[in-house]
Amino acid sequence: MGGIEMKKLVCIAAATLPLLSVSCQKQELVENIGTETGIYTVRAFLDEESAGTRTSMSPNEGGSTYSVLWDSDDVISLNGIPSETITVDGTDARKASFTFLQSFEVPMNAVYPASLASSYSAGTYAISLPVVQTYAGPDQFDASSALMLAHSDEEGMLTFRQAMAYLRVTLVAAEDTDNIATVILSSNGKEALSGQFNAVYASDRWTLAPASDGNGASVELSCGETGAAIGDKMVIAIPAGTYASGLELLLMDVNGDYQIKTATNSFTAAPGGIYDMEFAFEPDGKSTENDIFSVDDWTTFAKAVAGGNTFEGQTVNLMADLTVPKYFEYGNGVFEGTFEGNGKTMTANANQWPLFAEIGANGAVRNLNVAGKFARFANAGSAGNAVIAKINRGTISDCVNYADAEITTNVGTIFGAIVAHNGGLIERCKNYGDITVTQNASSCLPFYGGGISAIGHTVTESTSLSELNIDDSCTPGSFIGCKNYGTITALGANAATVQSSYGGICGVVYMNDVKFTDCCNYGNISRISTTETSSNYSACVGGILGRSAGWAVGSTTQTAIDNGDVNGFDTVYENCTNEGAIHIECRHSGGITADVSAARLDNAGGIVGAAIGKDANVQKFTDCTNTGDVTGGWTTDVNTASLGGLAGLATDAEFSGCTVNCAVKSLDKTYNIGAAGGVAGFVRSDVTVTGCTVSAAIDAYTDPGKPLFTGLVFGIVVTSASVTDTNVSGSISEDGTDFGITAENYAGFICDGESNAQPSTSNVTYAE
Repeated sequence: MGGIEMKKLVCIAAATLPLLSVSCQKQELVENIGTETGIYTVRAFLDEESAGTRTSMSPNEGGSTYSVLWDSDDVISLNGIPSETITVDGTDARKASFTFLQSFEVPMNAVYPASLASSYSAGTYAISLPVVQTYAGPDQFDASSALMLAHSDEEGMLTFRQAMAYLRVTLVAAEDTDNIATVILSSNGKEALSGQFNAVYASDRWTLAPASDGNGASVELSCGETGAAIGDKMVIAIPAGTYASGLELLLMDVNGDYQIKTATNSFTAAPGGIYDMEFAFEPDGKSTENDIFSVDDWTTFAKAVAGGNTFEGQTVNLMADLTVPKYFEYGNGVFEGTFEGNGKTMTANANQWPLFAEIGANGAVRNLNVAGKFARFANAGSAGNAVIAKINRGTISDCVNYADAEITTNVGTIFGAIVAHNGGLIERCKNYGDITVTQNASSCLPFYGGGISAIGHTVTESTSLSELNIDDSCTPGSFIGCKNYGTITALGANAATVQSSYGGICGVVYMNDVKFTDCCNYGNISRISTTETSSNYSACVGGILGRSAGWAVGSTTQTAIDNGDVNGFDTVYENCTNEGAIHIECRHSGGITADVSAARLDNAGGIVGAAIGKDANVQKFTDCTNTGDVTGGWTTDVNTASLGGLAGLATDAEFSGCTVNCAVKSLDKTYNIGAAGGVAGFVRSDVTVTGCTVSAAIDAYTDPGKPLFTGLVFGIVVTSASVTDTNVSGSISEDGTDFGITAENYAGFICDGESNAQPSTSNVTYAE
């Protein structure tokens, strides 16, 4: 065993916290021997009066101190290996020797305490900062949270430096003198205070930053059953760094009285810095049994919901940011109350299910942020998965999702960032989470997803994942002012994936009365075959909605999209906008001909992939805009892809006051498509375009011998369509040949000349 001498060198820089501090004590200063980029380096030279301690937490005689000396039970992690034993220098406890069961080559990278290091690879430590710290007594910090890092290119020698700063809270007695049970510190700008971090080492410098797989914007100091006395100094360790929007403190005493103290000024915490806060404890209120201050409180609440308590007529308040390393307790019941998130964030770093099973018709969730990452889908298939709720029949408003999902599954997959099935109202909700789902199934199963919801209404649950039906108990959903910023990627592998629909806001609709109003998509939306086998079935992708279309009539397995002869739905799209890139790349058999039914195509559109109405159930697009490019195709001799500036496929649909300014094209010259149009690629029947402005750059390729239909407005019309009071412009290129559209010849390019039918036109003008 080799012994390595260590020096535990700590920066303790005295400072005050603006706004939060009412009064502060002067701190003992230590000698500053230099500042390095990202590291505040201090070597403490102690005088005789402070011998035996490194730095005093209190300059007053008899004041307690931080122990910054090595202890006999300390363990470090060196290049991923925990130390075996420690020998503290008998004359200077700032020095110690650690032993290991193996030797090390430089560079050497280390973490103290070793318990915070979860893994090590190629100069990077994965660090887990605890969500809950334990009160160790007045002026004492939780040693298990006191992260220090060291790097050395010299064999056998390490110098540790602080990665944390210390916030010291002192309460002045007011009328309420009960002991403090809990202190919860949150960053107003959602900077990470706990959870997963990466420590990256290079050239005697290191950086500590939140890991990409999630972190928590809060940390809790638990003071135990007896609590900390008023006047005691309570110390919380926080990652050194800048908190741009300041910090918020929530304190609660042993009787449930709580106070919230907020500072909004930018605050920079130096490594090893001590920052004082001193103010009177003057409670803002008393917590109730419905107030959620901690993860334990959430667990109690969720179990009550699962046990049948609907909370109807009650308001449940989230009072603090909450973080869990895996997932929160599942509220597996119907919630009929109001869950007020108060702008707080719930972070689950290895999530597998939503917070609620169902928001009832009288229920509401509002002002809630969710973050973290999905590790798996416990409720895939017919149940569906999401971050907030599996089913919504009530109202979800002003909620934001930051949680990413990167999942591979071999069962049917239904995932919406906010909810799986929306049969109520979702308004002003946003998704920033990136979603990547790979369906690696051995048979054809559902594959739906969206930045807000997977399905735009409720469905009847069935043991068969292929039979997601509707009946009189199902309710349609409305989406108002929702926005998606996340990238959504649906990958098909192994079997041919059926019932496939993804959208920036919603995946699929097959029920009347679903509405999208003032919704926007800014993320890139893709449906791509990887090792997926060839299929006769449909795939759809759109900026707002994947598809509004039913199933093939008489098909018990619901395999193919209905061609509109039997089913059709009156979905409404009002003032919706897409700016994201829309892409479909699927390995499907079949293809487009002049009179094909359109039942088995791959459809991509700026607003919706496939929009199928029927008779009075007309799909209505009003004042919608797309500026995102629509691309697609496949590399073999098929031409199944139908691409449109607003809709890939349309039947019984009305477009009024809409604007298109985008490219509609094959991915490149090796990708074959079948139809491309400025408004819609494939029109079955009864589609009207009125008062629109359409500028589309169409660049399409197809396999030799396969039909290709392109047009400034429509690619192909099977039976009927019309264009009225519409301004058109753009370009069309097929297989590398530009058609040279001008003001003199544009009228011949409204729809492909080989189309089965030509649309009627009135007052169609051309803009240079």
